[in-house]
Amino acid sequence: MFKRILTFVAAAAAAVTISSCQKDDKPTVEFEKSLYTAYAKRSVDVKVILSEPATENVSVMINSSGANAGTDFELTGVPVTIKAGETSGTFSVKNLNLTQASPLNLGIECPSGYDLGTKFVTIVAPDPEETLVYSFELTKADVLGSYVAKIKVTGVTSGDKLSLSDDVIIPLKITGEAAPYVVFDPATRDTYKPYSGPHAVLKAGKSTATFKFSLKDGFKDGDKVGVTVDMDAAVRFIPGDNESAEYTLYSVKVPDAILGTWTFSKVFAKDEVDFFFEGMEDKPELLPLKNEGFTLTFSKDDSGVVTVTPNDKGDFANYFREATVTPTEPKNLIAKGTIIGKNTASESNMFMAADEEDKYGIHTNMYYKLSAANRAFSKDKEVIGESVIVFTILDGRLVTEFRDYDKPPFGENWWDDSAFSSEMFGFASLFVKQ
Repeated sequence: MFKRILTFVAAAAAAVTISSCQKDDKPTVEFEKSLYTAYAKRSVDVKVILSEPATENVSVMINSSGANAGTDFELTGVPVTIKAGETSGTFSVKNLNLTQASPLNLGIECPSGYDLGTKFVTIVAPDPEETLVYSFELTKADVLGSYVAKIKVTGVTSGDKLSLSDDVIIPLKITGEAAPYVVFDPATRDTYKPYSGPHAVLKAGKSTATFKFSLKDGFKDGDKVGVTVDMDAAVRFIPGDNESAEYTLYSVKVPDAILGTWTFSKVFAKDEVDFFFEGMEDKPELLPLKNEGFTLTFSKDDSGVVTVTPNDKGDFANYFREATVTPTEPKNLIAKGTIIGKNTASESNMFMAADEEDKYGIHTNMYYKLSAANRAFSKDKEVIGESVIVFTILDGRLVTEFRDYDKPPFGENWWDDSAFSSEMFGFASLFVKQ
């Protein structure tokens, strides 16, 4: 490789047109380095330096050969202006399609009053490492106390087949007034040194990077922070579809946004729910889907304890009882769901995704424990006990999903005593605030 670069440098010296300059103790102008490398689709800054401060603004023209402008590369900031009193200026080279066989040769056209230095030509070659494309798994999420986020990474060349032999650190940038209250995991050691700034880690052989953070006191519930890749530090990366994420922060308590009275609106994709149960020869008319007029009222006392109070209208009244509401660990996750915090999980409910009017894919669910519920979910039988449920605010509306009750008087052919089916028996429902 080194011999090839020497050959390129020699070829560049011959190929680039250089204006004639006399050697008569004039100040010199040259490139800072004889070789630069640029990742595919990324830019590299090339510095032009003077041997002494300019007495007036100096304009330095840059010539190129060996690659095609607009197809293989793109220059920005040419000609280079070095301001009076300064000794350097920079321009940018973007690697559009440079190859090892045909790198970019650059030369300096000597400005009046200057001689050329020894590095009057330079090479911009493609970096041998593959450029990586990042995309956040979720662009928006709620954070309750702590969070685990994922970033999908693919290769410009290898695509989804990317497989790296070493861990790669992805530096991150945190923005927003609440950023000081976001605490990332301790420093990660990369190949050469510890990296202590906010970062994600792509493990060798993996295609998804993760980063974890917790929250410290000082923020207000509902404050937001933005996270993106620090492109100045992560020179190997370019953004994909989801180049940033926004997180809404909540302390480990029931957020104030849930307080008030909520009225039942609908069960997501009710026709689909009926269809699935009919397919197992269950009677859909027995399902707890008739809830017109049903309400849930959340209130908080002076000590901060939150209580939910249902009314007595609708099938959901067969489950809900007046109860205290406290954050709890996720339970009975939907298949492929991922726990991302002490009380939160990233999940996708197929009925929410299938709803024609209000579609929701992957989203953050907040899990709560009710101090009392009718675990029999029946108007004819009552078994009072604790129960776990999902209460999540999406687009200013309340979504409920059941996660924990005993064998009910409906859906007997779908029911499995060994595993609670959170999609079939969660009955994901939408509530609107009064």
